[in-house]
Amino acid sequence: MANFRLYSTTPASNATVGSFAMQEGMLPGAVNNSVRQLAADLKTTYNELPWYDIGHTPTRTGNTTFTVPVDATSIFTAGRRLKCGDATTIYSTVVSSSFGAGVTTVTVVNDSGNLSASLTTVHYSIEGDTNASAVAEFNRRAYATTAGSSTAYTLTMTPKLVALTNGVTVRAKLHTANGVAPTLAVDGLTAKTIVKAGAASVSANDYAADTVLSLTYDSTLDKWVVHGAAPSAPAGAAYTIKTADYTAVAGDKLLIDCTAAAKTVTMPTSPANTDAPIIIKKLGANLLSIDFGSKVLRLPNGSTASGIHTISGNQPGDFSFQYRGTDAGGTADEWSF
Repeated sequence: MANFRLYSTTPASNATVGSFAMQEGMLPGAVNNSVRQLAADLKTTYNELPWYDIGHTPTRTGNTTFTVPVDATSIFTAGRRLKCGDATTIYSTVVSSSFGAGVTTVTVVNDSGNLSASLTTVHYSIEGDTNASAVAEFNRRAYATTAGSSTAYTLTMTPKLVALTNGVTVRAKLHTANGVAPTLAVDGLTAKTIVKAGAASVSANDYAADTVLSLTYDSTLDKWVVHGAAPSAPAGAAYTIKTADYTAVAGDKLLIDCTAAAKTVTMPTSPANTDAPIIIKKLGANLLSIDFGSKVLRLPNGSTASGIHTISGNQPGDFSFQYRGTDAGGTADEWSF
């Protein structure tokens, strides 16, 4: 049985195509068989949609390369989806194609496996991004789950992303909450930093585990940009997020990120009892050390702590520190808690 791939755009060349025959002066009794064969060829082609095979004879030249003996560079364009096979089928995405010495050499990235050693057919996809065979712009309704670490995510897409081009979009479900300044590497391509709208940096735990992010590659920034508004700081708050050790000043309202490592906040060395309080909120389970220097911290129960006070674990709420000056005994400077 023939398929439309064997038909010619020149009518006279279609007198005999495979099992189909429509010869000049043919016997009346043969006409019905030819029409039936034409209907069968039509149905065979219909069943293959949205994949097309126009009769190229592929020759496998490697696990991810093949040639066809015509100039087909206008068909095998970067990002186009292919269905390649013989007895088995491999789905691929075109990386590049070039014509020379009478053949088009096509380089692909396979969804899995290698091109068959006995490659016999190559079907190419209809153009557009509304079906599963489309150019690899990725179905924005689907997502893949990340792997790697909280600061170096990896993502494996189907179909695979063959190059980082401006505007390409992926959707990623985070397997773990993000760390400070995370990166994303898609399908083995170079890892790029993730930023929020306006190229704002991503801070630790901006996005929780199982969050599905839509990210677009911006070639000018050379970064992945998260769609939508940036997450806000904790409610009620003009918090300043700190991801490294920090020396506080009067009136600070700080969110100290201790997710990846312990941090230290050093209190002002020359405070005044008229200064605004310093408010500190801790994020993460690692230790937070607050260094009061030569001064002491008076706790709510009336006792005093040494120059360095340590907060461990995930402590909820804010810690407010107000400088009070000399204690009741007149022997030491103190902060109240």
